[in-house]
Amino acid sequence: MLSQESVVCTFFKLPPEEQSLCRIREIPDMFLYKLDYLNLVAVALQEVNALSQVKGEVDGLRKAAGSLCQTLSGAISITRDFATSSIQFADSLQTPQSPMDESFQYMSSISSRADLNAKELDKAHKEMNRFSSNIRSVFFSIKSSLEPRGRWSLDIVPTAEVSEVVDELIAGVEECDRLLLGCAEYYRQTKKHYGDVETLKSNPPSKEEVEMVRQRWAIFSDSLENLPSGFTRLRRRLEKIPTVRRLEDGVPDTWPDDASSVSGLESGGSEGSEDASTTHRQGFPRFWGSSSGKSSLRRFWLRIKSKLHLGA
Repeated sequence: MLSQESVVCTFFKLPPEEQSLCRIREIPDMFLYKLDYLNLVAVALQEVNALSQVKGEVDGLRKAAGSLCQTLSGAISITRDFATSSIQFADSLQTPQSPMDESFQYMSSISSRADLNAKELDKAHKEMNRFSSNIRSVFFSIKSSLEPRGRWSLDIVPTAEVSEVVDELIAGVEECDRLLLGCAEYYRQTKKHYGDVETLKSNPPSKEEVEMVRQRWAIFSDSLENLPSGFTRLRRRLEKIPTVRRLEDGVPDTWPDDASSVSGLESGGSEGSEDASTTHRQGFPRFWGSSSGKSSLRRFWLRIKSKLHLGA
Protein backbone atom coordinates (compact mmCIF):
# COMPACT_ATOMS: atom_id res chain seq x y z
CA MET A 1 0.00 0.00 0.00
CA LEU A 2 1.17 3.51 -0.80
CA SER A 3 2.70 5.45 2.08
CA GLN A 4 0.46 8.49 2.37
CA GLU A 5 3.04 10.44 4.36
CA SER A 6 5.41 10.45 1.37
CA VAL A 7 2.90 12.05 -1.02
CA VAL A 8 2.29 15.79 -1.19
CA CYS A 9 -1.28 16.72 -2.10
CA THR A 10 -1.15 19.68 -4.49
CA PHE A 11 -4.33 19.29 -6.53
CA PHE A 12 -7.04 17.48 -4.58
CA LYS A 13 -9.10 18.55 -1.60
CA LEU A 14 -8.69 16.04 1.23
CA PRO A 15 -11.71 14.79 3.28
CA PRO A 16 -13.03 16.86 6.20
CA GLU A 17 -12.21 15.91 9.77
CA GLU A 18 -13.75 12.52 10.54
CA GLN A 19 -13.78 13.34 14.25
CA SER A 20 -16.07 16.32 13.71
CA LEU A 21 -18.70 14.21 11.96
CA CYS A 22 -18.48 11.48 14.61
CA ARG A 23 -18.97 14.13 17.27
CA ILE A 24 -22.05 15.43 15.43
CA ARG A 25 -23.42 11.92 15.81
CA GLU A 26 -22.40 11.55 19.48
CA ILE A 27 -23.75 14.81 20.90
CA PRO A 28 -27.49 14.15 20.29
CA ASP A 29 -27.31 10.98 22.39
CA MET A 30 -27.44 13.14 25.50
CA PHE A 31 -30.60 14.89 24.27
CA LEU A 32 -32.70 11.87 25.24
CA TYR A 33 -31.97 11.83 28.97
CA LYS A 34 -31.89 15.58 29.32
CA LEU A 35 -35.36 15.70 27.76
CA ASP A 36 -36.50 12.76 29.91
CA TYR A 37 -35.54 14.87 32.91
CA LEU A 38 -37.51 17.87 31.64
CA ASN A 39 -40.44 15.57 30.92
CA LEU A 40 -40.51 14.42 34.54
CA VAL A 41 -40.38 18.02 35.73
CA ALA A 42 -43.30 18.81 33.42
CA VAL A 43 -45.28 15.80 34.69
CA ALA A 44 -44.71 16.90 38.27
CA LEU A 45 -45.87 20.42 37.43
CA GLN A 46 -48.97 19.03 35.77
CA GLU A 47 -49.78 17.00 38.87
CA VAL A 48 -49.72 20.20 40.88
CA ASN A 49 -51.41 22.39 38.29
CA ALA A 50 -53.60 20.69 35.71
CA LEU A 51 -53.56 23.88 33.63
CA SER A 52 -49.77 23.85 33.29
CA GLN A 53 -48.66 24.21 29.67
CA VAL A 54 -45.12 23.01 30.33
CA LYS A 55 -45.80 19.36 29.45
CA GLY A 56 -46.98 20.32 25.96
CA GLU A 57 -43.94 22.54 25.47
CA VAL A 58 -41.54 19.79 26.54
CA ASP A 59 -43.30 17.30 24.25
CA GLY A 60 -42.89 19.77 21.40
CA LEU A 61 -39.22 20.18 22.24
CA ARG A 62 -38.78 16.43 22.15
CA LYS A 63 -40.38 16.20 18.70
CA ALA A 64 -38.13 19.04 17.51
CA ALA A 65 -35.11 17.06 18.74
CA GLY A 66 -36.31 14.08 16.70
CA SER A 67 -36.61 16.26 13.62
CA LEU A 68 -33.13 17.63 14.29
CA CYS A 69 -31.75 14.10 14.37
CA GLN A 70 -33.17 13.55 10.89
CA THR A 71 -31.50 16.76 9.71
CA LEU A 72 -28.14 15.75 11.20
CA SER A 73 -28.46 12.30 9.66
CA GLY A 74 -28.94 14.03 6.31
CA ALA A 75 -25.79 16.06 6.90
CA ILE A 76 -23.83 12.84 7.38
CA SER A 77 -25.43 11.23 4.33
CA ILE A 78 -24.63 14.08 1.93
CA THR A 79 -21.02 14.00 3.13
CA ARG A 80 -20.81 10.28 2.41
CA ASP A 81 -22.33 10.88 -1.04
CA PHE A 82 -19.70 13.57 -1.57
CA ALA A 83 -17.02 11.02 -0.68
CA THR A 84 -18.41 8.69 -3.35
CA SER A 85 -18.21 11.47 -5.95
CA SER A 86 -14.64 12.25 -4.93
CA ILE A 87 -13.67 8.59 -5.32
CA GLN A 88 -15.27 8.51 -8.77
CA PHE A 89 -13.33 11.63 -9.74
CA ALA A 90 -10.08 10.00 -8.65
CA ASP A 91 -11.00 6.81 -10.54
CA SER A 92 -11.58 8.81 -13.73
CA LEU A 93 -8.01 10.11 -13.49
CA GLN A 94 -6.62 6.64 -12.80
CA THR A 95 -8.29 5.02 -15.82
CA PRO A 96 -6.09 5.34 -18.93
CA GLN A 97 -8.98 4.98 -21.38
CA SER A 98 -11.09 7.58 -19.58
CA PRO A 99 -11.36 10.76 -21.68
CA MET A 100 -10.24 14.00 -20.02
CA ASP A 101 -13.69 15.49 -20.66
CA GLU A 102 -15.15 12.97 -18.21
CA SER A 103 -12.74 14.10 -15.52
CA PHE A 104 -13.70 17.71 -16.22
CA GLN A 105 -17.35 16.77 -15.72
CA TYR A 106 -16.60 15.06 -12.42
CA MET A 107 -14.65 18.08 -11.22
CA SER A 108 -17.45 20.48 -12.18
CA SER A 109 -20.02 18.18 -10.56
CA ILE A 110 -18.04 18.08 -7.31
CA SER A 111 -17.89 21.88 -7.23
CA SER A 112 -21.68 22.10 -7.70
CA ARG A 113 -22.33 19.40 -5.10
CA ALA A 114 -20.10 21.18 -2.60
CA ASP A 115 -22.18 24.35 -3.10
CA LEU A 116 -25.42 22.45 -2.47
CA ASN A 117 -23.98 20.74 0.61
CA ALA A 118 -22.89 24.08 2.09
CA LYS A 119 -26.45 25.39 1.66
CA GLU A 120 -27.94 22.28 3.28
CA LEU A 121 -25.63 22.66 6.27
CA ASP A 122 -26.57 26.33 6.56
CA LYS A 123 -30.20 25.20 6.83
CA ALA A 124 -29.20 22.74 9.56
CA HIS A 125 -27.46 25.62 11.36
CA LYS A 126 -30.68 27.64 11.33
CA GLU A 127 -32.65 24.66 12.68
CA MET A 128 -30.08 24.31 15.47
CA ASN A 129 -30.59 27.95 16.40
CA ARG A 130 -34.36 27.48 16.53
CA PHE A 131 -33.96 24.41 18.72
CA SER A 132 -31.66 26.30 21.10
CA SER A 133 -34.16 29.16 21.28
CA ASN A 134 -36.98 26.71 22.02
CA ILE A 135 -34.97 25.16 24.85
CA ARG A 136 -34.57 28.60 26.46
CA SER A 137 -38.29 29.27 26.03
CA VAL A 138 -39.21 25.98 27.75
CA PHE A 139 -36.82 26.74 30.59
CA PHE A 140 -38.47 30.13 31.10
CA SER A 141 -41.87 28.39 31.34
CA ILE A 142 -40.54 25.84 33.82
CA LYS A 143 -38.85 28.51 35.90
CA SER A 144 -42.07 30.54 36.04
CA SER A 145 -44.07 27.46 37.00
CA LEU A 146 -41.67 26.56 39.80
CA GLU A 147 -42.55 29.65 41.80
CA PRO A 148 -43.60 28.43 45.30
CA ARG A 149 -47.35 27.98 45.66
CA GLY A 150 -49.35 25.84 48.05
CA ARG A 151 -47.71 22.52 48.78
CA TRP A 152 -45.32 22.92 45.85
CA SER A 153 -41.92 24.24 46.86
CA LEU A 154 -38.57 24.78 45.19
CA ASP A 155 -36.86 22.08 47.24
CA ILE A 156 -38.65 19.45 45.12
CA VAL A 157 -37.17 20.63 41.82
CA PRO A 158 -34.65 23.40 42.50
CA THR A 159 -34.55 25.94 39.68
CA ALA A 160 -30.75 25.79 39.72
CA GLU A 161 -30.95 22.07 39.06
CA VAL A 162 -33.21 22.54 36.04
CA SER A 163 -30.97 25.38 34.89
CA GLU A 164 -27.90 23.15 34.86
CA VAL A 165 -29.67 20.50 32.79
CA VAL A 166 -30.78 23.17 30.32
CA ASP A 167 -27.31 24.74 30.21
CA GLU A 168 -25.70 21.39 29.40
CA LEU A 169 -28.33 20.71 26.75
CA ILE A 170 -27.72 24.10 25.13
CA ALA A 171 -23.94 23.62 25.35
CA GLY A 172 -24.30 20.37 23.38
CA VAL A 173 -26.48 22.05 20.77
CA GLU A 174 -24.01 24.91 20.39
CA GLU A 175 -21.05 22.55 20.00
CA CYS A 176 -22.92 20.61 17.35
CA ASP A 177 -23.78 23.87 15.61
CA ARG A 178 -20.12 24.96 15.53
CA LEU A 179 -19.19 21.65 13.92
CA LEU A 180 -21.92 22.08 11.29
CA LEU A 181 -20.66 25.57 10.47
CA GLY A 182 -17.15 24.15 10.11
CA CYS A 183 -18.43 21.54 7.65
CA ALA A 184 -20.33 24.20 5.69
CA GLU A 185 -17.15 26.26 5.42
CA TYR A 186 -15.27 23.18 4.20
CA TYR A 187 -17.75 22.82 1.34
CA ARG A 188 -17.55 26.49 0.43
CA GLN A 189 -13.77 26.19 0.19
CA THR A 190 -14.14 23.00 -1.83
CA LYS A 191 -16.48 24.67 -4.30
CA LYS A 192 -13.88 27.37 -4.85
CA HIS A 193 -11.04 24.85 -5.00
CA TYR A 194 -12.62 22.89 -7.85
CA GLY A 195 -14.30 25.88 -9.47
CA ASP A 196 -11.82 26.25 -12.35
CA VAL A 197 -11.53 23.05 -14.38
CA GLU A 198 -8.61 24.53 -16.31
CA THR A 199 -6.39 23.81 -13.31
CA LEU A 200 -6.73 20.13 -14.15
CA LYS A 201 -4.93 20.87 -17.41
CA SER A 202 -2.32 23.23 -16.02
CA ASN A 203 -1.58 21.35 -12.77
CA PRO A 204 -2.71 17.72 -13.08
CA PRO A 205 -2.16 15.47 -10.04
CA SER A 206 0.48 12.78 -10.06
CA LYS A 207 -0.50 9.11 -10.13
CA GLU A 208 0.70 8.79 -6.53
CA GLU A 209 -1.43 11.71 -5.40
CA VAL A 210 -4.51 10.30 -7.12
CA GLU A 211 -3.98 6.93 -5.43
CA MET A 212 -3.37 8.48 -2.02
CA VAL A 213 -6.44 10.72 -2.20
CA ARG A 214 -8.63 7.85 -3.32
CA GLN A 215 -7.50 5.81 -0.32
CA ARG A 216 -8.23 8.69 2.03
CA TRP A 217 -11.75 9.21 0.70
CA ALA A 218 -12.51 5.47 0.77
CA ILE A 219 -11.42 5.19 4.41
CA PHE A 220 -13.39 8.31 5.27
CA SER A 221 -16.54 6.98 3.56
CA ASP A 222 -16.33 3.66 5.41
CA SER A 223 -16.03 5.47 8.75
CA LEU A 224 -19.40 7.17 8.16
CA GLU A 225 -21.31 4.07 7.11
CA ASN A 226 -23.18 3.34 10.34
CA LEU A 227 -23.71 6.90 11.61
CA PRO A 228 -27.09 7.59 9.92
CA SER A 229 -28.67 4.41 11.32
CA GLY A 230 -27.73 5.53 14.83
CA PHE A 231 -29.65 8.74 14.24
CA THR A 232 -32.69 6.77 13.10
CA ARG A 233 -32.83 4.75 16.34
CA LEU A 234 -32.38 7.87 18.45
CA ARG A 235 -35.09 9.77 16.56
CA ARG A 236 -37.59 6.97 17.19
CA ARG A 237 -36.88 7.07 20.92
CA LEU A 238 -37.17 10.84 21.04
CA GLU A 239 -40.46 10.91 19.17
CA LYS A 240 -41.99 8.34 21.52
CA ILE A 241 -43.19 10.62 24.33
CA PRO A 242 -42.72 8.75 27.64
CA THR A 243 -45.72 8.45 29.94
CA VAL A 244 -45.43 8.45 33.71
CA ARG A 245 -46.56 4.83 33.87
CA ARG A 246 -43.94 3.71 31.34
CA LEU A 247 -41.19 5.54 33.22
CA GLU A 248 -42.39 4.00 36.49
CA ASP A 249 -42.85 0.42 35.34
CA GLY A 250 -40.12 0.13 32.73
CA VAL A 251 -37.08 0.37 34.98
CA PRO A 252 -34.85 -2.60 35.86
CA ASP A 253 -35.29 -4.29 39.24
CA THR A 254 -31.76 -3.21 40.19
CA TRP A 255 -32.84 0.44 40.38
CA PRO A 256 -34.23 1.93 43.62
CA ASP A 257 -37.86 0.86 44.09
CA ASP A 258 -38.98 2.92 47.07
CA ALA A 259 -38.58 6.53 48.09
CA SER A 260 -36.89 5.59 51.36
CA SER A 261 -33.91 4.23 49.38
CA VAL A 262 -33.03 7.80 48.43
CA SER A 263 -31.48 8.89 51.69
CA GLY A 264 -32.64 12.20 53.06
CA LEU A 265 -34.72 13.21 50.03
CA GLU A 266 -38.24 12.02 50.77
CA SER A 267 -38.61 14.49 53.60
CA GLY A 268 -36.53 17.25 52.10
CA GLY A 269 -33.24 15.94 53.50
CA SER A 270 -30.75 17.68 55.69
CA GLU A 271 -28.37 20.12 54.11
CA GLY A 272 -25.84 19.07 56.74
CA SER A 273 -26.07 15.41 55.81
CA GLU A 274 -23.16 14.40 53.62
CA ASP A 275 -24.98 11.33 52.23
CA ALA A 276 -28.08 13.29 51.31
CA SER A 277 -26.07 16.09 49.79
CA THR A 278 -23.98 13.68 47.74
CA THR A 279 -27.05 11.84 46.51
CA HIS A 280 -28.62 15.12 45.53
CA ARG A 281 -25.55 16.36 43.70
CA GLN A 282 -24.93 13.11 41.87
CA GLY A 283 -28.58 12.43 41.10
CA PHE A 284 -29.10 15.51 38.93
CA PRO A 285 -28.20 16.89 36.63
CA ARG A 286 -24.80 15.35 36.03
CA PHE A 287 -25.74 12.59 33.59
CA TRP A 288 -25.19 12.25 29.85
CA GLY A 289 -27.16 9.16 28.87
CA SER A 290 -25.48 6.46 30.93
CA SER A 291 -27.27 3.84 33.01
CA SER A 292 -26.60 6.00 36.05
CA GLY A 293 -28.52 8.75 34.27
CA LYS A 294 -31.55 6.47 33.94
CA SER A 295 -31.25 5.55 37.60
CA SER A 296 -31.21 9.25 38.41
CA LEU A 297 -34.49 9.67 36.55
CA ARG A 298 -35.92 6.91 38.69
CA ARG A 299 -34.73 8.55 41.92
CA PHE A 300 -36.02 11.90 40.77
CA TRP A 301 -39.52 10.58 40.12
CA LEU A 302 -39.58 8.84 43.51
CA ARG A 303 -38.64 12.11 45.17
CA ILE A 304 -41.48 13.88 43.33
CA LYS A 305 -43.99 11.22 44.41
CA SER A 306 -42.91 11.33 48.02
CA LYS A 307 -43.25 15.12 48.13
CA LEU A 308 -46.62 15.26 46.42
CA HIS A 309 -47.98 11.97 47.83
CA LEU A 310 -48.74 10.68 44.33
CA GLY A 311 -49.73 7.13 43.62
CA ALA A 312 -47.57 4.75 41.58
